[in-house]
Amino acid sequence: MEQSNTTPDNDVTKPQTGNRKKRTIAELMALIPNPDSVIFEPLNPPKHQSILHLPSNTDVDDPYTLLSLFWPENMWSIISRNTNLYAITKRIESNDAYNAA
Repeated sequence: MEQSNTTPDNDVTKPQTGNRKKRTIAELMALIPNPDSVIFEPLNPPKHQSILHLPSNTDVDDPYTLLSLFWPENMWSIISRNTNLYAITKRIESNDAYNAA
């Protein structure tokens, strides 16, 4: 009976760890195929009927109404409050710099 050279210690399918040398950038770049040899196959999605799913009371001619579908009304107060707080801190910093001079 012949003995197999494939044991758990020298199995070729087992990933090697430990003594593996890190590849250099040049070695990694050599593995990348030449762009001219790559054949691009565009994705051709199936054609389907476009359907608009909007609430029935939406005025599609009003930009603000369309924006409010994605941006809730309370966002405006958050932006306004934070903009005003930012302006106040900048004004205070500006006055402190002016008074320090």
